[in-house]
Amino acid sequence: MLVSWLTPKIQLTFGLVTIVLVVMVFASWLNLLPAHQNADGEARGRLCDAVAVSILGPLKNGQRFEVQSIISQIADRNTEINSIAVRTKTGKLVASTQSHEKFWTADEGSIQKFSVPLLDGHRHWAQMEFAFIPGAFVEKNYLGLSNFSRLLVFVSTSIGIFFMVYLGAMLKSLAPSKSQNVRKTLDILTEGLLVINVKGRIAIVNQVFCTMTGSKQESLRHKFPHEVFDWKGPSGSPVEEYPWVRCARTEQNVVKQELTLDVVSENGLVESLVFHVNCGLVKPGAGKGYGVMATFENVTELENSKQAAQVANQAKSDFLANMSHEIRTPMNAILGFTEWLQRGLATSPAEQQEYLSTIHSSGKHLMELINDILDLSKVEAGRMELSAIECSPFKVVEDVVNVLKGKAQEKNIGLRTEFVGQLPNNIMIDDVRLRQVITNLVGNSIKFTSEGEVAIVVEQKKINDKSKLVFEICDTGIGMSEEQQAKIFEPFVQADSSVTRNFGGTGLGLAISKRIVQSMGGQLSVTSKPGKGSVFSFEADLEPAANSELITHTQYRSQGKEAQGTHRQITSLPAGNVLLVDDGKANRKLISLILKKAGCSIVEAENGKIACEKALAGDFDVVLMDMQMPVMDGYQATSELRRAGYKKTIIALTANTMLGDKEKCRDAGCDDFIPKPVEIDSLLRTLVPYLSHLPQPKHVTSVSEFTAAANPRFEELTVADEPVLTASQVESNTSSEASLHENLVELEKAFARNNVREFAQAICDMNSFAVAVNNQQCAKECENILQEIALDRSALEGSMIDRILDSVQAVSSSASHDEIKQVQVTESIVVAEPPIRSSLPLDEFEFLEILYEFSNTVNAKYEQMEQCVQKQDFVELSNLAHWLKGAGGTCGYSEFFTPTREMEKAAKAGQIEVVKTHVAEIKNLIDRIELPALPESASS
Repeated sequence: MLVSWLTPKIQLTFGLVTIVLVVMVFASWLNLLPAHQNADGEARGRLCDAVAVSILGPLKNGQRFEVQSIISQIADRNTEINSIAVRTKTGKLVASTQSHEKFWTADEGSIQKFSVPLLDGHRHWAQMEFAFIPGAFVEKNYLGLSNFSRLLVFVSTSIGIFFMVYLGAMLKSLAPSKSQNVRKTLDILTEGLLVINVKGRIAIVNQVFCTMTGSKQESLRHKFPHEVFDWKGPSGSPVEEYPWVRCARTEQNVVKQELTLDVVSENGLVESLVFHVNCGLVKPGAGKGYGVMATFENVTELENSKQAAQVANQAKSDFLANMSHEIRTPMNAILGFTEWLQRGLATSPAEQQEYLSTIHSSGKHLMELINDILDLSKVEAGRMELSAIECSPFKVVEDVVNVLKGKAQEKNIGLRTEFVGQLPNNIMIDDVRLRQVITNLVGNSIKFTSEGEVAIVVEQKKINDKSKLVFEICDTGIGMSEEQQAKIFEPFVQADSSVTRNFGGTGLGLAISKRIVQSMGGQLSVTSKPGKGSVFSFEADLEPAANSELITHTQYRSQGKEAQGTHRQITSLPAGNVLLVDDGKANRKLISLILKKAGCSIVEAENGKIACEKALAGDFDVVLMDMQMPVMDGYQATSELRRAGYKKTIIALTANTMLGDKEKCRDAGCDDFIPKPVEIDSLLRTLVPYLSHLPQPKHVTSVSEFTAAANPRFEELTVADEPVLTASQVESNTSSEASLHENLVELEKAFARNNVREFAQAICDMNSFAVAVNNQQCAKECENILQEIALDRSALEGSMIDRILDSVQAVSSSASHDEIKQVQVTESIVVAEPPIRSSLPLDEFEFLEILYEFSNTVNAKYEQMEQCVQKQDFVELSNLAHWLKGAGGTCGYSEFFTPTREMEKAAKAGQIEVVKTHVAEIKNLIDRIELPALPESASS
């Protein structure tokens, strides 16, 4: 600011001094100076110096015309000067009078030359050249005035004239023209701008517009803007009317009309720019018509970001819609069947089991959805770590097949494996993640295949000199187009929206699988044709385990490798003392029930503060510590206990399963980690090593003990109305009953493992037993089930076991009565009937209340049955039987199921004698009910 203020003042002062000097020079030349000396050489030298000084300022400022004007005037006014010039050090003339070169190159005798250097500091950068005629000054007088008077008049007049000329030039340089001001102002705008005259041609264009379009201002002036550039509408559509034309035609402003323009960038690539064009009228002075000023806002990045945001938002909306559907479906089943069971509307233990199985499978499906989302978040954050362990590639693939073959059978399509050549029998890999990838891919193939088959092909290959395990999942499904293939590996995206409607899914499986495969050192790809099927292929780094060998799949099967890695189901634990800490009452109730059934003693605490007090005051073998609780969470409580010197085992219970959560629990002082929701097998298996120092529990050795504990339905097969039998008959019946129970146990175990081969073998054994005891109905039912399995028409279903139970029960009941009539009694042995006890957890007071209420109600219901038998009211008898069938099962008395079911059937058929028989059986069961004693606090 100081420099900009001082510079014009300094220039003005310097110009005034220069003018005075020039005027004095002229005064001297006119012999107006007092005491004038006619000293030719000295006077001329001083004149040269004065002139040199006077032009130094304008010359430095680049005012060549000013310099030319000064030296021309000096030469014209001084008749002794032939010529004057300013020459640079390189010999170039900057300014000169006419014929300077001729005079300067003349002989020294005919001309007198003076050369005055022009200095810039100490640097000699130019010189002034003066060519004088030989001679001396002649003193002159004008108008009779004295020399001083003439000097005063001349100096004042000349200074005034020169100062006005100089001042005008200086003000002109300080205040440029309006056009210059306008252009400089337009160049500082952030938007491109065109001013179009009344003829439609470009009058003014700013530098921003030229930069955006890669053009030059000189090439655009006086051109039509729509002829210079190939403007297009949104998305490349033709332009119906250019905005500046419409503005001039309608004489109305145009706001944000979108135009696109293809521009070649500096690197030679064509870039499509998007502009918002605004136009307004401009009145060109006194001319006729209106011009137009158009501004061009480059919104290319904004449009690209907007489109990307729209795509991302649509993907998010689709994902949320899919997730809503996927979550609501199992939630509806869970809530619906839970409410049904809470209201006691299940009519039988089998129906209860069916509803519980549905709730359990729906819950597992929800967990899979949550795990998929967590897996994706871990992958996206780069926090998924692989843990390589020793496993068999054959077993991993067969595990997937065993899990998914039911889905394939439901759709009547094949599911097969093909192991090409030899593979290492054991490799080092993250088997959980590998199984997850294969399950996702095979599950997708089954989902999109309605006929044909799905094949899993496994082969060892060399890729880039590295051993790889290559997997191909081939199907004969609907296939995909190239466009669909390009986007199926993106998160939340499926081939198209119809896929979600027709087949379901969240669009996460393939995205997760692709990232897992990349972590394993491979790539996941797909080749597909619409209507022809798809082939998903991926590879993983192959690292054989120590002492592994190359074997074929046949050799693997012959060695019985499929049985490796299975865990013995744990049903009991040592009688350890466990402190269970959880703020959720339902969680405490569930875990307490599991551990009490397994043989442990439980003490509960609802927050970390209470847990610390109880742990330090009591003697516990294990503390199960929930990590998220009010008052004091599990991390604080565990740290507090460790600081207090607590040495016993603390196991974390937490729903946080992200990477780092285990480390966080261990850092707090936990010894182990159990994820929520808690699985029974996982809970018991985790506790085993921490209770191993205690006396081990007694294992169940009796088949009848096992069956009674494992499945209450087996109790239905006992014959309640046994009369007095001989010792040999008792032994024979006991042996047959044990064989029957053993066969049913094997059948149930094979069904639980979903092992078709073992299930078929168990059916064969059951068929042999039925033939041995002459149970033709059971044998026939076994043959029917074997035929269904052989024809591969059905997956394993609970109805198969129910059919076996029904056939055994129906025939054994009638057969036993017929045989009893023919028995020759030679030895009397009285067989006491055992009491009936509820299978509910009797250590819970709420369950005790339910049992006592049932006991009071069932006696009243029996009295109604007797009355209805007398009246032969079959409708009410059917209703009473139906109620007792459901209520008895709900209260844990499965013994009521068979007689009440048969009574209901007989009542509907109007068979009064059969009804009477079952009413008598029911009375016998009611009399055998044994209720547990109420606690003293409750009874008081």
